[in-house]
Amino acid sequence: MTSIGLVFEPMADALEAVFGEVGEGTLVMIDVNVRAPVIRDPAAYRARLGRVLARCHVVKAVREATCFASLVAARTVERAGASPPRLAELPTA
Repeated sequence: MTSIGLVFEPMADALEAVFGEVGEGTLVMIDVNVRAPVIRDPAAYRARLGRVLARCHVVKAVREATCFASLVAARTVERAGASPPRLAELPTA
């Protein structure tokens, strides 16, 4: 899933609900490639993204989004008492 889906309603509520319903054994991935000008309510977006990241196994972020996504992911993982996230940078072609 791409995180721009977490910005616009009613898609944002629907996608968050799906994340809450998938089984624990389901691999969940998000691409946090959303730019700040698109986000109308940054606090609400951060809260929703934090809830979704708590269910994610893989987080893909472009360099511009990495700092924000990593910060939210680290806080989410820290609150859950899990191991810190590992980041890997893939080379661009």
